[in-house]
Amino acid sequence: NAMVTPTTFHFKYPLSGYEATNCSSNDTVFVNCESAIWFNNAVYLFTKSIWSKNTNNCGGWNSDFTQVFKVPLQTGSSIANPIVAQYMGKINLRTSPADGNTELNLTAAAMSPDKNTIALATYSRIWFMSGFANDDFANATQKFYASYSDQNNNPLVSRAYEGIEFKTNDTLFMSVDNINGRVSSLNINYAIPLPINEIKLDAISYSATQNKISWQIKNIPSISSFGIEVSADGQNFEHLESVYPSSNSSPVQNYSHFHTFNPRAENYFYRLKVSTWDKQVFFTDIKTVQRKKIEKLTISSSQNKLNIQSPTSLLGAEYVLLTSQGQVVAKSIFTSTMHQINVAVSGIYFLKIFSEGNVDSYKVLVH
Repeated sequence: NAMVTPTTFHFKYPLSGYEATNCSSNDTVFVNCESAIWFNNAVYLFTKSIWSKNTNNCGGWNSDFTQVFKVPLQTGSSIANPIVAQYMGKINLRTSPADGNTELNLTAAAMSPDKNTIALATYSRIWFMSGFANDDFANATQKFYASYSDQNNNPLVSRAYEGIEFKTNDTLFMSVDNINGRVSSLNINYAIPLPINEIKLDAISYSATQNKISWQIKNIPSISSFGIEVSADGQNFEHLESVYPSSNSSPVQNYSHFHTFNPRAENYFYRLKVSTWDKQVFFTDIKTVQRKKIEKLTISSSQNKLNIQSPTSLLGAEYVLLTSQGQVVAKSIFTSTMHQINVAVSGIYFLKIFSEGNVDSYKVLVH
């Protein structure tokens, strides 16, 4: 029978703290937000969409992410003197290039009573995130989601869950957006059958044009597939290959995959998207492979001579010049930053440079 006295707080979104720094004092940040939690005398907002005027997208926001804001509930705020929200970071909700608004737009949020887990609902998924320090939700170390669909990808609800709340640390209540919408419950213990931390993922530089991704895991029958994903920046991932669990009964299973690339990038970020038969999806920690930085060459030709200007880091590196049919025309090492190769016949050639286990190929026209 406790009495609740409503209190009004006024706030606005900040113009600074974002990855992009294009916001000016003349700009206003607008947010469509349906998801919020109350924690430590502050309200945390998870955006559905975000934009700005007069400068469009002045914060450099990406629709793949929900942006997180903190509004400290400070007394004395007013329309003329609003609280300025704090930008807390972003959470990636995209798991596939095919994901759209149904998978990315947030409709509700909740926090467990023990403050160790947050749940985020979209139109087709319910995300669970834990392993964060204090209110650093954007850097949760454990993330997975369950889909609102059956084994045949048929939707189990016709409208989104727009109200969610933890009844206990183990049970989440979810209400459908509808006049006669039903209330469902989800047992968190049932939803987390997979010991994702026991997957030992590794990624190494294997050859000049390949990285090797390998992992070891206990034999867990609930896993339906491993999706190998790669990223150039550690945030936006693309699907490489699907690997399916072995049919053998060994208690510990080992898997590997070779990623072949051309041209070579400087950094590769890998993770596994682990799917279960009951439509849950988990992500492993990210592993990084750093390749040797690609050095720039200046190549020109005149009077059947190939002129190469190379950086000092390639001194001592071996090169091979090949015809378009693969015949070796010249083979030597770089002894200076200026190198010249005499070619008898004009035409298209291929220059290959071998340096510290890497191979770079260049197509050149000699005339």
